[in-house]
Order: sequence, then C-alpha cells, then structure tokens
Amino acid sequence: MAVVILSAYTKTARSVALAESIDQGGSATLSLYTGPQPANADTELDTQIALAAIPCPNPIGTVENGALTGGTFEQHLTTAGTGTAEWARLVNGAGETVGDFTVGTQGSGANIEIISTQ
Repeated sequence: MAVVILSAYTKTARSVALAESIDQGGSATLSLYTGPQPANADTELDTQIALAAIPCPNPIGTVENGALTGGTFEQHLTTAGTGTAEWARLVNGAGETVGDFTVGTQGSGANIEIISTQ
C-alpha cells in the first residue's frame, strides 16, 4: 500500500481551503440525519429524516499547524424529526454540500461525537 505523507505547508493549505469552502456564502449548517448515510456527499437524500440543524460559526474556525479547529458553536439548534442520528451533512452558506460525516456518542470514534444520538 502506497502512503502519502503531506508536509506542514500542504496540510495548512488544505485546511485553509476547507475553511474557505465551509465559509462560502455565509454561515454553514450542520444537519443530523437518520440512516442510511448516502454513498457520497454528492448523493441526494432519499429516506433520511432530518433530526436537527446546527448553525456553524462564521468563520468556521482557525487554521494552525495544518489543522482546522472549529470555533464556538451556539447551543441553539433547530429540531425537526425523531429518530437516531447516524450521520451529518455540512452545507455552506451558498447551499453547497461540503461533506458528510459519521455521528456517534462520545468516545465512539465517529467524525462527530455528541452526548446522545437520540
């Protein structure tokens, strides 16, 4: 298996580009959904139920030493449906999907860890 090891310069450039993508068009929104998680972030939603929408800070955070660290999120969220959160989609202020993420409880190792998925 081939392994690519990025320099600090490249990691920083990648993180800056990600932050700019998230901040495009204003504040992004992170929405939590029931499963199944789509095959990729460009796949339209089908049977998934939106459970909550969380407004993101703008700017989303800061980049230092190649890492994007998120800013402080408001504890205000809009709830929609009921069910178990299995994944999340991040959409920027321009309405473009930035990416999909796994969701789990604290310590689960998911991309996004929350206190409860219910």
